[in-house]
Amino acid sequence: CPDMPLNVSRSALQNDGYVEKMNAYITKKVADKLSGMCKTEKEEYEKYIMKLDIEEKLRHSVKDDFKGFEVYYQPIVDVKTRSITGAEALLRWSCEKYGSLSPAVFVPILEESGLIVPVGRWVMKTAVKQCNEWQKQIPGFRMNINVSYIQLKKSDVAFDVINELKEYDLD
Repeated sequence: CPDMPLNVSRSALQNDGYVEKMNAYITKKVADKLSGMCKTEKEEYEKYIMKLDIEEKLRHSVKDDFKGFEVYYQPIVDVKTRSITGAEALLRWSCEKYGSLSPAVFVPILEESGLIVPVGRWVMKTAVKQCNEWQKQIPGFRMNINVSYIQLKKSDVAFDVINELKEYDLD
């Protein structure tokens, strides 16, 4: 941030050090304030640049056959029988530069960029295929798949679901 000149003046007849002390005090306060503002602006800029970089890496992942994306499965258990009745599909993503990022970081970027549509379709395809495998071992097994509002708004999710279920002969 630029230096900001600021001075306090007092009658030339009064030479008690007050002016110098006040100038030093005000200069420090203004410098602290500007420093804090500059630090905040720099941090915001760095966050913005990181967000753009993550978006670029997400785009490359999508183009590279969803490299770095994984679907984890959280079991759903019937408390009475203590048996697994299904699972919830959870999207995860990692890259070399940032490692594993929280969905709270990368999902909003997917949504803002529109990449959530192809990624959401990939999650659905992956989860439905896995559900088909698990239904062979656990009849009636169900898969829960979270869908973004952006997916609902920008794609035909119902059509995608029906197609995936038909492909694996699921209902």
